[in-house]
Amino acid sequence: QNANLLSSELVRLLSIIQNNTITISTAAAPSECYESHEVAAGIYLHASFFNHACEPNCMWFFEGPRVRVLSLERILPGEECSVSYLNAMHLYQPYSSRRALLPGG
Repeated sequence: QNANLLSSELVRLLSIIQNNTITISTAAAPSECYESHEVAAGIYLHASFFNHACEPNCMWFFEGPRVRVLSLERILPGEECSVSYLNAMHLYQPYSSRRALLPGG
């Protein structure tokens, strides 16, 4: 029974890690996002609360180990802030191609 509990807890923790991991790229500024390369992955507590949108109103980029969030348009009070979980280049692909790149796609 303890082994089953440990196993289910491990699966739950791995799922949390998988679903909240953010790909770290070489883009050090928003202007570099189209020419960036994926170099690592990390878990950023606050950034993990952002939901995905194919037409996001925010984007994230990296300054060393820090993730920065930049609004792409005016965001009204109470409006959800969203980012793309995909590389900026993927946003121009057809929906089915983008969907296949997302977790659980």
